[in-house]
Amino acid sequence: MTTGNEPGNEQRRSLMIGGLAAAAGIAALGTGAAAAQAPSRPAPERLPLAGRVAFVTGAARGIGRASALALSRAGARVALVDIGDADAMLSEIGYPLASREELEASAAAVVAAGGEAIPLLADVRDIAQLRAAVDETLRRFGGIDIVAAIAGVGVQDDDFAHYDPERTRHVIDVNGVGVLNTVHAAWEPLKRSAGGGRVVVLSSQAARIGEALPAYGTSKFAATGVVKNLAVALGPDNIRVNALAPSMVETGLPYFQNRLPRNEASRRSLTERLGRNFVLPLQMLDVDLVAEGIVMLAGPMTEATTGITFDINGGLTAQTPS
Repeated sequence: MTTGNEPGNEQRRSLMIGGLAAAAGIAALGTGAAAAQAPSRPAPERLPLAGRVAFVTGAARGIGRASALALSRAGARVALVDIGDADAMLSEIGYPLASREELEASAAAVVAAGGEAIPLLADVRDIAQLRAAVDETLRRFGGIDIVAAIAGVGVQDDDFAHYDPERTRHVIDVNGVGVLNTVHAAWEPLKRSAGGGRVVVLSSQAARIGEALPAYGTSKFAATGVVKNLAVALGPDNIRVNALAPSMVETGLPYFQNRLPRNEASRRSLTERLGRNFVLPLQMLDVDLVAEGIVMLAGPMTEATTGITFDINGGLTAQTPS
């Protein structure tokens, strides 16, 4: 039950505007000395996403960062989008979002691995900021073929006894409305994508079964509803819209939500709780596994697929009606 943002060691991601690329001096990522030192990669034309451009929100940390790296390994050029302001929602959700430095470091990691990347500041709650980030992506890369809407937040004490309308609204604004904002900002370039645009939304097992999480769970059900409705709305534009719903992911968020320190004892406790529900003998999911699911849904495999939610949850939903 995580999104791509989280507190703790992997901390959090987020989103805020404009050309961090130019402002932070990473304007020429993917060229020059950094590219020259990059490890060898398969011939670009043999990669499944060769020639494609991916726009990834929540890209500074966690699942978003791992997805940016995975999309790059698959051949895409990547615009990494995040808020770059650790204190932006501190009073609302109780933990720091990703910093500008973390976003820059994630973009630099893509380049160090042989890819092309630009870091861009945008808050997904603000469609004007997202449009500015889209414009900068078009200026630098010429188009957008893939949108990976990974930005998301969670809160502590997310139970009905502690229900807070304002706090819940903040979570839904990021996890639900933020997805709509992101896709609408990138809609025009997605329509022009050769071979059809792809939108991949990070959902959660909390949107597949009830989990008594009125803020986070409701927000992820909203994100899944966005996927269904946009699949119908954007199908005539040759755009596929699908979701990925992982179970608990090894990021800082589940520790924060459960008020646990991030250590091995807490990990065992969370894993034991999860294991009672899994069919497969799995533990918390690794961010790289989730990122590969993002790449799959962004690639040619979904040529004839739209409006689905793909589960990565150890067989949890195998035990419920379709």
